[in-house]
Amino acid sequence: MNEPVIAVIGGGASGTLAAAHLAASGRPMRLLMVEPGQVGRGIAYATSDHRHRLNVPAGRMSAWADDPEHFVRWLRGHRHPCATAATYAARADYGSYLADVLRTVSQLPQVRLTVLAARAVALAEHHEGLLLSPPATGPSPRPANGSRVRAPPARSGSTPERSPTSMSGTTTPWSASPTAPHSGPAR
Repeated sequence: MNEPVIAVIGGGASGTLAAAHLAASGRPMRLLMVEPGQVGRGIAYATSDHRHRLNVPAGRMSAWADDPEHFVRWLRGHRHPCATAATYAARADYGSYLADVLRTVSQLPQVRLTVLAARAVALAEHHEGLLLSPPATGPSPRPANGSRVRAPPARSGSTPERSPTSMSGTTTPWSASPTAPHSGPAR
């Protein structure tokens, strides 16, 4: 049986944590992370100013729900020997932690991780699977083997029935007018 190819678009906190949990699942897989910047950073943790702090204490920022002290131990071993669960760590340190978490689980023998330094702007069905495409204009990094990345065909029921290519006609709780009604959940 062929190992699945899973593409994670975006290597910020959410993408990095999703990839790390997939890698730690114990199943053989090929992970492709598409991220133009540094993995683990995203916008929230890309700052180099150590005065920018997390708004949640370190004891509540672990990548692993079953190991709430994981981030605290990482801080003690890598940045701040006196860190506690109550420490408000620098955002840059959390970005480094996330990158380290992914690096660690990507070394598991059943995981093959490839980080593609690019932006994905389109996903299209193809007879050989799915195609991820980089931007059509302007400077952009390209994968070493061409301008598109192929994934095996999706299994029945694993993809939405229609592609979310257009958002026209949808309503959102974010409106240009602060008094406009919205149909979203009550807050």
